[in-house]
Amino acid sequence: MASGKTTLVNYLRSKGFYVLEADEIYGDLFQVGTDCYNDVLDAFPCARADDIQTTRANLRRIVFDKADTDNTQLKKLNAASWQYILDAVKTLISAYNKEKPDKSKTKLNGEPSGVIFLSAAVLYEMGLAEFCNKVINISASKENRMARLAKHKTLGADKTFVKKIIESQLSESEREKLADITILNNCSKAEFFLKFDKIWEQLLTLHPQQ
Repeated sequence: MASGKTTLVNYLRSKGFYVLEADEIYGDLFQVGTDCYNDVLDAFPCARADDIQTTRANLRRIVFDKADTDNTQLKKLNAASWQYILDAVKTLISAYNKEKPDKSKTKLNGEPSGVIFLSAAVLYEMGLAEFCNKVINISASKENRMARLAKHKTLGADKTFVKKIIESQLSESEREKLADITILNNCSKAEFFLKFDKIWEQLLTLHPQQ
C-alpha cells in the first residue's frame, strides 16, 4: 500500500501496455445483481445499503475493523470474492492471447505489445503469481508510505484503518523474498520511472520472447 503500484500502472498504460489491475477487476465484478455481489452480501448482509458506494464503505469498515484482530472478516470476504477475480483474470488473459499479438514486430508507443502486466496488492495471497513469468515488487520505506497515505483524500485521516490494511498483507521483506525483482520507490516519479525503464530493458534483453 502506497508503495507506487498505481503510479506504475498509470505509467505502463501511458506507454500502451495492457495492464490488468486486481482492484479494478473486483470493482467491475462487485456490482448490484452479479454473482460476486450476491455471494459477498450473503456473507455480509449487514453491509447492504441503498447504493453501491455505501455498501462498499460498509464492507471496508467491517472487514478492516481494528477489533477483528485475527482477520476473520477479511478472510470471509476473500473466500467470497477471490475466486471471481481469479476466474476473471484467466478469462482476460485468454482473450488477449487469442489476438496473438506479434511481440517482435508490433509496437505501442515504442514498446512491444504482447505483454500483459498484472497488478495486485495481494498477488501471492490470492494465487495470482502463478500467471506471471516475472514478478516485480514495488517497495518503499514505511516513512514514505505513510507520508503518501497522509495525502490521500479518504485514507489520510484514518491511520488505524490504514495500519489494519497494511498488517493484513505480506510484509515488505516477505514480498521481496518471493519476487524476482524489487524496485525501491523512495524517490521522485521521474526517478522511479527511470528505474523501471532500466529493468524493463534488461528483461527485454534477457527474455525477448517472454
